Amino acid sequence: MRNYVLSIALALCATFAFAQSNDSDVDQSGTLNMANVNQVGSDNSSEVDQYGANTIFSGINNQAYVDQFGADNTSKVKQAGDYNLGVVDQSGTWNYANIDQGVGFAEYNEAYATQIGDENSSYQKQRFDNNEARITQIGARNTSVQDQSSGPDGSPGNYAYGEQWGTDNYLNQKQVGHLNNATSLQGSGSFDSRGGIVGQTQTGDGNSAFANHEEDDNEIYQTQTGYGNQAEARQNLGYFGGDNDTYQDQTGTGNIARSKQERVGNVVDQDQVGNYNLAEADQRGFYNNAIQEQNGDDNGAFSYQRGDDNTSYQSQDGTFNTAYSAQYGAGNEVCQIQDGSMNVADSYQDGYDNSSSIKQTGMANIAIDTQLGVDNTTMITQNGMNHFSNVLQVGFGNAATVTQQDLPQP
Repeated sequence: MRNYVLSIALALCATFAFAQSNDSDVDQSGTLNMANVNQVGSDNSSEVDQYGANTIFSGINNQAYVDQFGADNTSKVKQAGDYNLGVVDQSGTWNYANIDQGVGFAEYNEAYATQIGDENSSYQKQRFDNNEARITQIGARNTSVQDQSSGPDGSPGNYAYGEQWGTDNYLNQKQVGHLNNATSLQGSGSFDSRGGIVGQTQTGDGNSAFANHEEDDNEIYQTQTGYGNQAEARQNLGYFGGDNDTYQDQTGTGNIARSKQERVGNVVDQDQVGNYNLAEADQRGFYNNAIQEQNGDDNGAFSYQRGDDNTSYQSQDGTFNTAYSAQYGAGNEVCQIQDGSMNVADSYQDGYDNSSSIKQTGMANIAIDTQLGVDNTTMITQNGMNHFSNVLQVGFGNAATVTQQDLPQP
């Protein structure tokens, strides 16, 4: 049984204080474990603990690599099991990295933490086997948490990846299950993210969450429970803006939610329960609001907004329903509510302060509403089966009301 430990404390020799101020503590038990600690600067601290409990010979081939440059940086690496890898690379001042893998039985986990700047903090926790977590933070006062669990022993693991550029970003990725993938990109080498917040929580198997935003105080929350769901959110990748919000919540199997926002103060809220539903929202402008709610299977909701202060609300309960909303201009409102199967609602607005309301209950109903101008109002209500309504309004202050339903059964 052999341990290989390489602990190198390099200090700047300009002053006596620098020569004495770094601290390294390595504690290993097992076979073929490796700890490599390299610290340059002052008051840096590194702690490495590696051991295992899978067998009497456990604690096999765990590897920890720590590089710290600067002042007052802290690194903690704990790996309990076999064949785990922890890598910390920090440069700057007052950065903190904590890697926690396993409670004695973990195998083949990998965690990588890279922090460049000041007062950044990262915490990576992985339980059971075959998980991988990567975080890169560049700037100041960024915070990240990555928490993954893939039990029982020997199961496929999860993958979490995060990048944060700029200042005051926060990332929380939590995954429980197998083969889940969470990716968050806040800012880039060209543009800051600023105080963006991303939360990605996934429970189940094969779920995927992707978030990407730049400039300025953006927030994205993605929560998925089930199997094979996909959530994608993008903010301000083509235009500068700020204060955009995206909320994506999916429960079931094979659901897809996509959101794209540009400019300032836009809100997208997508909530899907069931299987194989699709929700898409695309916003460009100022203070647009899109809400999409779907309960059932194989429903589709699509919202497209260009302009300012437009509102779109789409709610579907049932199967194979489809809702389309396209808004150009300012102050337009769309409300589409469908309950049943194979219903279609289509609203198109180009102008200002138009209002479109479509409510359908039953099966295979179709409602189409087109408004071009200012202050037009449409109300379409259809109950039953196979009803069709088509409304076109051009001009100012027009109003249309359509009500259709089946004959009462004798």
